[in-house]
Amino acid sequence: MRVTNLLTYNQFLDNYRRSNFEMNKITTQLSSGKKISDSYEDSLVYSDSMRLTFEHTSLQQIQQVSSQAQAFADNSDQILNQFTESLEQFKTKLLQANNASQDKTSISAIANDLKRIKEHLVTLANTSINGQYLFSGTAMKNEPIDLQGNYHGNDKNLIAVVSPGIQEAYNITGEELFLGRDNDFNKKITTNVTLYNQSELHPNIMKEGESIQSKEVFLQPSDTIRDMVGDTDSDQTNDSNAYFYVYGKKPNGESFKSKIELSTDKSVQDLLDKIGALYGNTENTKVVDVSLTKRGHIEIKDLKEGNEKMDFFMVGAIDRSGGNGANVNDIDDLTTNPDVDIIEFIKSDFTPSPGIDQRVAYDRENFTKLQDTLTSNVSQIDKDGNFAKLDTKLVDTSGVDSLDGVTFNISLKDVNSASHTVTIDLSSNSTFTVDGNTYTIYNSDGTQTQADQFTYRQLTDIISMITSNTLPASDTKQNYDNAIIEARKSVESGVDYRGRLYIKDKTTQNSNLEFSIYDKDSDDFTKPNSPVLTFQANDALVIDKPSIDLFKDLDEIIKSVEEVRFNPDGNKEVNPRLPGIDAAIERLDHISTHVIRKHTKIGSISNFFQKTEDRSMFLDLNVKKLKSEVEDIDIAEALVKFNQININFQAMLSSISKINSLSMVNYI
Repeated sequence: MRVTNLLTYNQFLDNYRRSNFEMNKITTQLSSGKKISDSYEDSLVYSDSMRLTFEHTSLQQIQQVSSQAQAFADNSDQILNQFTESLEQFKTKLLQANNASQDKTSISAIANDLKRIKEHLVTLANTSINGQYLFSGTAMKNEPIDLQGNYHGNDKNLIAVVSPGIQEAYNITGEELFLGRDNDFNKKITTNVTLYNQSELHPNIMKEGESIQSKEVFLQPSDTIRDMVGDTDSDQTNDSNAYFYVYGKKPNGESFKSKIELSTDKSVQDLLDKIGALYGNTENTKVVDVSLTKRGHIEIKDLKEGNEKMDFFMVGAIDRSGGNGANVNDIDDLTTNPDVDIIEFIKSDFTPSPGIDQRVAYDRENFTKLQDTLTSNVSQIDKDGNFAKLDTKLVDTSGVDSLDGVTFNISLKDVNSASHTVTIDLSSNSTFTVDGNTYTIYNSDGTQTQADQFTYRQLTDIISMITSNTLPASDTKQNYDNAIIEARKSVESGVDYRGRLYIKDKTTQNSNLEFSIYDKDSDDFTKPNSPVLTFQANDALVIDKPSIDLFKDLDEIIKSVEEVRFNPDGNKEVNPRLPGIDAAIERLDHISTHVIRKHTKIGSISNFFQKTEDRSMFLDLNVKKLKSEVEDIDIAEALVKFNQININFQAMLSSISKINSLSMVNYI
């Protein structure tokens, strides 16, 4: 009897605990709505729940990031829409200015309108949202465009993580928008001296007959060289040959220099064909297109899209005495012979290096000065088409395999107006010489610089030293470095964003500096591959090229309107290198196309992030559903189960109660 009671008691206690545990568990599930509260209750449910929770959190973050990125892109899209509309207004005004019926007062008013539109474009470029500038790259606290049109942001994109391991940019940088490059555009250059048919302009001299009226007739390709260069009489048989001295850069960056000889009965087209041959044209293939415009200018177009290294300069010469004085090896000799007439095709307001005649100077020109800063006008471009930086080697922008043996002449006035003559000799042990004193050019590791190791940083360091007149105390690496440090306190020299050299005088706001640098063999036509590098040049004017400098380009367009310059005119005293309104329209079309492309790009970026957000929301709903199936209980099922357990529990209690109420009396 005692054994039976103990067994019954133990069974009761076990059933009681089990039922109570199950009821408490279901009660907890009903109150929380979850299958488990702790990981030990069901490791599989816990593992799946954690995985789905992580996915849900990730998708929530992607939604948030995508929403923010889309908002940023949408703001950029709206600004670029206004930007495009303003450029359309700019073009409308420019076309009005190109109407020959406009008087100067009307054109002046149009120029003022263009200035206001440009100012509005600057305002749009400097748009900020919540203190963050849209077009500064990651330098979002920097106002991207200053009053001079200079860019102060960077070229780095804002990045959003849209899924594990996948990142997408959601901005358009100012570097890309305002200073970008379109590799499907061609470089096109032009001369700026208008060529007239001299036979029509001076008929009383060049034609037989009496009182023939002079006419300004633009030169045509079918006209003769005599029509181009003129004559001193009407006899077409007594003229000596004409010579044309051509400097240039081929589309691949290779420099060339050549002399073209033509009899005066040859056509202008013959000259154009020979110029094309210098760039690599053959009977079967054309590298460049050389043409004479209806306005009498020579235009050259690089037929390969994306190139912008091509360059051109030319002067013509003819000996009026009938001799051979126009045939020289040193181009400077043309200027010393009184019988030689020099025909200019390109003119500028540059100042030539001392002792050089401007007509034949080409690259022997002083840098352009504006207050305390001198700037070159030729961009240095490496073999990959990138603008040079300080660590770029000069050989990589030269178009030749080696600079060994190349010498650069420098003529300058330093910060104290003292004149100096400098040479830089590139060799296995490169040196520079100032007024007869020679100094070694050192690498950072103390070794002597070889010609093909010479960088723009080293060049600009030398420029700082010689223009500040701060030279090494002796020819040692330590003194060389000390001189550079001291020189930089007075003169800053470097390479700008377009690969152009600049020199900034820190000692005054109106500098006394004068500076020119050029290849020693630039004037020698027996050396056809020099100058290997040009820094400042009276070269052809650019009508269009793959890269843009948006606000500087607009400034030049406005100047053409202000000067009422419809076409290039090198005979103007003020801004002779302006391309003119006709060329400005072509350049503006390129700028507009560039901006429209960026507008389209930011629109696609916005759409991408909208789709990313929509996709993540859809996936998140699926994850939530799966998570609910894994974690959440079925309320009805739980209630039924609870009721079953509760009934069993109550029945068990009732049975135990009856058993406990039994005594010996019940068995008597």
